[in-house]
Amino acid sequence: MQLTWTERPEHGVTIVALIGSLTHDESGGAVHRFVRQQLEAGQACFLIDLAGITEVDSFGLGELVTAMADAKAAGGLVKLLYPGMALRGLLLIISLTRTLEMFDNEAKALCTFPPPFNQSTVRSEYFVG
Repeated sequence: MQLTWTERPEHGVTIVALIGSLTHDESGGAVHRFVRQQLEAGQACFLIDLAGITEVDSFGLGELVTAMADAKAAGGLVKLLYPGMALRGLLLIISLTRTLEMFDNEAKALCTFPPPFNQSTVRSEYFVG
């Protein structure tokens, strides 16, 4: 199932609800590109809602990790909401549960972000070159 998503702002955080397969064939790097575009536009905090994900492969996992690394390098954050048991288990096996914060409650997840970021908190020099 092709990956699609919706996005909405909430207290300075962009909530991205993914729907479909987070795989090489279906997403093709779209999540990473979206986060990068948002970072370039000054948005730094992301909560990735995975409730609608039906399948994840190593490429999809890499997209989440790369998005998180890009956000962190630019002074932002990426956190996961509603990861399925299979994804949660995979992240545990490969020791990424310390790197990618996961939540099963949107309100609690939002409370873990700093106060709303403004554009000046995103380090623009990250995108040079």
